Amino acid sequence: MDYKAFQARKRKYKKWKLFRMLQTKTAESEYKKALNEATTELRRSKRQFERKLGDKIKEDTKSFYSFVRSKFKLGICHSSLEPVFKSFSFRFSTLSQSAYAIVEFTEKQSAANAVEEEKQTMNGLHIVVRPREVREFVSSGITQRNAALEGKKKKEDNLRLETQMLMAELVQKKTIDEQLFALSENISLSTSSLQIRYLICHLLQEVFSEFFANCRVFPYGSSVNSCGGNGSNLDIFLSLNWSDET
Repeated sequence: MDYKAFQARKRKYKKWKLFRMLQTKTAESEYKKALNEATTELRRSKRQFERKLGDKIKEDTKSFYSFVRSKFKLGICHSSLEPVFKSFSFRFSTLSQSAYAIVEFTEKQSAANAVEEEKQTMNGLHIVVRPREVREFVSSGITQRNAALEGKKKKEDNLRLETQMLMAELVQKKTIDEQLFALSENISLSTSSLQIRYLICHLLQEVFSEFFANCRVFPYGSSVNSCGGNGSNLDIFLSLNWSDET
């Protein structure tokens, strides 16, 4: 419930108390109006809360599933579990406030029989019995570090493969001039890469032009002297007061 819904609820209670005191048609009409407003605001606040949970499911998964589980309260207790597992030998159970319970069996065979049992019900509802999954805990820091190492290894493998392909192509050339030309063709910037670099300069110039009317942005260095490769950085010249006579 947000602040707006909370205020609407307070107004409803005030109108209700006033109606109980006066018992008039006007007070009743005002109370019903406040009641409708409070109901509308509460529904809006609830929808907004659920929408925010859905939008942030990747950042806050725990809150999302906690809210979902809260909608499936079955009132699980020992007395409701005993009729289900009375034919099996179980020691104790860990109960949850939502829709599941963890049952420990005294024998492995009893656990296997409980899992294989079909069409089990509790309080008139169908339930699913399955073995508990034991998952290995992995720290998020370790996961991120492993992902970074895998990405680095993949990049090195791709570079090694490209180098081998380039060497195989150079070996097939008959003269040094042909080898130099093939090497230049492989490592030099492509037309699309050059267009992207000039586009970046153009976009930067549009941003700076909002503050400096005579601003100009140009690429220089390896991007324009034919010495750059696809992995080369972009060197930029920025002039805040450019004139054609400069």
